Amino acid sequence: MNWNVEGLITAFQYLNPNIWADKDVIVLTETFLTKDWCSQHHYTIHSLATQGQTGRPKGGITILLKSWLCPFHILHETECILAIKTIATVIVAAYFQPELEEQHLLNELSQAINKINKEETVILAGDLNCRIDITQDKAASVISYLENEGLSLINDRQEKTYICHNGSSTIDLIFSNMKRLHLTGRKH
Repeated sequence: MNWNVEGLITAFQYLNPNIWADKDVIVLTETFLTKDWCSQHHYTIHSLATQGQTGRPKGGITILLKSWLCPFHILHETECILAIKTIATVIVAAYFQPELEEQHLLNELSQAINKINKEETVILAGDLNCRIDITQDKAASVISYLENEGLSLINDRQEKTYICHNGSSTIDLIFSNMKRLHLTGRKH
């Protein structure tokens, strides 16, 4: 499951947290969390949001894992990316603010991907703020880079992942090289 919650605590005021109780891996972005938070059904790993002097926090990434994926360890952590290695796969969670330039995204992604063994199964998910439902140079460059690294886009380009009162877009993306997946009997 991949979800930009735009504030995890606020999202829980409106949703039942058991909505994801049966999910093995959950990537939450733009959590606004500035301190640790725990899930009842999962291990939680955070890259906390940054708090300026005023206003709401910005960013924040959380990965939730079922116990069968343990042990795990953090491979890479920045303000924009949290990458963890589990016994089954490497999960790379990303949140890039809309105003970040293409080169920034490529540099961040490259730093994380360079820490992953090329034989590992990888799931990269998050809010990349790269629209794939329209033609966009930034998105095309990021997708091309990730495809050159052996990852394939899983999303349907026309299935909207962000919907609000003034429009919609497909910016919450999932990539994987699942052809290497050798687990059976598990939900993915």
